[in-house]
Amino acid sequence: MTFWSDSGKLEPKRAFRWEITAFSPGSADIGTLSFYAKKVTKPQFTVEEAEHKHLNKSYYFPGHVKWDPVTITFVDDAGGSLMTGLTTAFAASNYDLISKNTGAINKERNLNTIPKASLLSNTADNGKLVVQQLDADGTPVETFTLHNSWIKSIKPSELSYDTEDLSTYDVEIRFDWCAYTRKGE
Repeated sequence: MTFWSDSGKLEPKRAFRWEITAFSPGSADIGTLSFYAKKVTKPQFTVEEAEHKHLNKSYYFPGHVKWDPVTITFVDDAGGSLMTGLTTAFAASNYDLISKNTGAINKERNLNTIPKASLLSNTADNGKLVVQQLDADGTPVETFTLHNSWIKSIKPSELSYDTEDLSTYDVEIRFDWCAYTRKGE
């Protein structure tokens, strides 16, 4: 007998029951783009190790926790709402790659490094990305809150006559650390 056949006790998590909410700096709210989200990777981490050699033996100790970036795949829309939202969120970090007047690459600004302070805001919600896995009723079963998150890369899918797939954008999100909560906590 499988563990999920007794509906009163356990239910498996389903990969298609989830939602994202994001708060970005300035007036750009990536959370409004969550409607276009097709898939998202859950936060994952690696514990780095430190090796200590003594005589002919090696000893290993846990080191820093390193969080891997999260990737969100968005389905592109013909109206341009998705790319407008993504470029607005990216421009809110003081990086204006595309000129608003001509739509061409902006060669007038000196584009150097982006200070982290401009990617984040002093308000409590900005810079947070929340990924929630839901149960059958739509109640969050687990919540991952990514702190100090920012857009690392935006990669469009390739165009081809060989396929009828939807056009997508893979947005890679880098963050400092993640908080995990379960239902009932």
